[in-house]
Amino acid sequence: MTDRLERMESELAALRPQRVPAQLVDRIAADLSRSARQSRADRLLIATMSAGGIAAAVIVAVLVLESQGSSGARPPMDASTIAQQRGETPLAFARADDAPRWP
Repeated sequence: MTDRLERMESELAALRPQRVPAQLVDRIAADLSRSARQSRADRLLIATMSAGGIAAAVIVAVLVLESQGSSGARPPMDASTIAQQRGETPLAFARADDAPRWP
């Protein structure tokens, strides 16, 4: 068994790689340079995926910050405070009305 392995190892050690033809090297280089250029569709896809990733990161950050910053219920606000903050006096008073709301 060891004689067979030693004989195979000696045969493998005697093998030498063949030279690669220059035409093959040129063809490979041309193919690589052609595939390195991205089409407009590829660039648009990459930009869209990047924008989606950024949007997802912003959403996660907002949710994490809100969950850490809020202690539960917010203090009650009267209609004038809402109106000052939003600049929507009639709408603020309409929202502050204690009248029953329709579903």
